[in-house]
Amino acid sequence: MNGGGWLPRKDYARGRLCGGPLQLARGTALLLDETALEEGQLNALGVRSLQALKNLMNVQKLPYDFQFYQMEHEVDHPVMIFSESKALLKASVHLPWRP
Repeated sequence: MNGGGWLPRKDYARGRLCGGPLQLARGTALLLDETALEEGQLNALGVRSLQALKNLMNVQKLPYDFQFYQMEHEVDHPVMIFSESKALLKASVHLPWRP
């Protein structure tokens, strides 16, 4: 998450909008694997990415970064989280799975 690039952003040097992994086609299901997360601290970029992910899950809006301001766009992405323990991101339904 600290690597950034999760949000679509405007590249003013090239004059174009650069997509991010959260910019998906309408109706695309988003599968998050929290088992792949490693311990550590989030930097400012990581915190922004996590906040954007929470926003996407809770209100189905994705912020686009235009450097001087952010603009939210409505999305339609159902989210499923895979976790070995309590999920970092709050979900509306928790289903235990036992192999």
